[in-house]
Amino acid sequence: MTNTPTARMPVAGEVPGVLTKVVIGLDGTDPSLQAVAQLAPLVQTLGGEVVAVFVRHLPVLADSSAGEAMVIVEETIDDLALEARTDAEQLLGPIGVKWSFVVRGGDPAQEILAVAHELKASMVAVGATIHGSLTSLLVSSVAAQLLHHCDLPLLIIRPQAGGEAAPPA
Repeated sequence: MTNTPTARMPVAGEVPGVLTKVVIGLDGTDPSLQAVAQLAPLVQTLGGEVVAVFVRHLPVLADSSAGEAMVIVEETIDDLALEARTDAEQLLGPIGVKWSFVVRGGDPAQEILAVAHELKASMVAVGATIHGSLTSLLVSSVAAQLLHHCDLPLLIIRPQAGGEAAPPA
């Protein structure tokens, strides 16, 4: 008689590896919220941690000599960071996953990757924004930049058709 191993689902805290600490780029867009909503329950089940990263990124055309307009841009970015933190809290709090929120300034792809390296993350995840062909020529998305430069496991989560990831009320 031979012993045949039986398959079973791992329990929280049992699985070291790819989902122990996941850095997720969170910018308040629906694709980024969907990435958090879809991945966080799995990370929680496996006893991992989510680090939501918001990057304060000034528009390319922003000029520090713009005076009052620049103040408005900065205030708007501050508001977006606060909204992203609130979204993270509403999405992650109810499922009980361990999480933290980091705000950085600079190029989003570079900063998300920098946080992942600093925290020794096991994976990076981002929501993908679908661009039209003209936009794709003009704008390099964070997901595309990470695809080319991330040296950690990378999960790009495409938005589900009609599937909004609005935080619970």
